Amino acid sequence: MSGAEENPSFLEFILSSNWKFYQERTLPLDLFHSGYLGVSVACLAIASITVFLLAMFHIIPSRKHTILLLLSLGVLTLGLGVTTSWLNFRGLPDNVEELVRKSAGNDPSVDEDVAAVYALPLAIGSAAGLFNVLALSYLAVFWGAKAGSDDSRANGKSTKKRRRR
Repeated sequence: MSGAEENPSFLEFILSSNWKFYQERTLPLDLFHSGYLGVSVACLAIASITVFLLAMFHIIPSRKHTILLLLSLGVLTLGLGVTTSWLNFRGLPDNVEELVRKSAGNDPSVDEDVAAVYALPLAIGSAAGLFNVLALSYLAVFWGAKAGSDDSRANGKSTKKRRRR
């Protein structure tokens, strides 16, 4: 950031991100340079995808556990993404060289490119939170359809047993 202009707020800084800058950079390295919190955001996002796939194929049999896991992973990932981006923003003048390294791609030429690097954990956390909401919606629709058919089968079997007697 240039010292001539007034420091923007966190929200203004993040909203000014130039996302096209990532066409020339390596996302995993940018997350790695964000520190342990940036890597944790990526790991929690992968865990969310894994839990959804396990629930979809009924490897996690309990609906209660799946709902709690997806909700907690989504909230935790979103919160950790916001925290990581905010902590990086707070140390902005000091950690630009540390966070934005040439090893991940081209050097940022304007402040909007730096904002994109700082906003990456927030974007991944938000995407994981949205994914978890969509995953819960998907599972609710298909669990609801399956639960209704299971109940009708159970009622049909119980009436057939009574008729046989």
